[in-house]
Amino acid sequence: MTIFNRMDIKYKLTDTQRDYLTELFNIGIGKASSVLSEMLEKPVSLHIPEVSLVDIKEISSELENLGYQNRSSVSLGMEGNVEGIMFLLFSDESAKEISKALETDESDINTVIEIANIVLNSVIGTFGNILNEKIDYTSPVYSKKDISSQVSTVIKNTQDKSFVLFANTFLSVESIQVETAILITIDLKSYSHLLSLVDKITKGFS
Repeated sequence: MTIFNRMDIKYKLTDTQRDYLTELFNIGIGKASSVLSEMLEKPVSLHIPEVSLVDIKEISSELENLGYQNRSSVSLGMEGNVEGIMFLLFSDESAKEISKALETDESDINTVIEIANIVLNSVIGTFGNILNEKIDYTSPVYSKKDISSQVSTVIKNTQDKSFVLFANTFLSVESIQVETAILITIDLKSYSHLLSLVDKITKGFS
């Protein structure tokens, strides 16, 4: 089910583009699952049902509707022809649940930062490798600040029209499942370039 619908028709993802982006996300988090399972010696599963697109100016109200407004985050900046910020959202409760399931000596926040770094790196790396596009990224940054406030800062710092790629994400560690989300803020130039890369690969797909 597509989560966000209030998007100008000329910017909407086609079904092929959405399906392919969803596949890229799932390949990336699949790699992250393998790394985490091996590192933690526990079964870790990640799954993204679908990627959605929303105008960045609408994201705060949409996140509030979904109950994601009061979430902290770990973020990585993306640099190159595809430029933006990727966020992994989580609540204080989900951080505690993850730490408990992993039986780690690290603090809840450090555990989430480590997991988020692996997940986000894997997703960015997958995008770059499969799309044959060099995407550099910054070190992970944890923020207790509400995600809506962080996105508002992005809006203030950009001159161009911007979007958010939103991926509802399910993280399972043994018997515990946590619902979180990955967001990518991206301006029009980077968004257009990303879709051109996707279209080049999916050309001829039925």
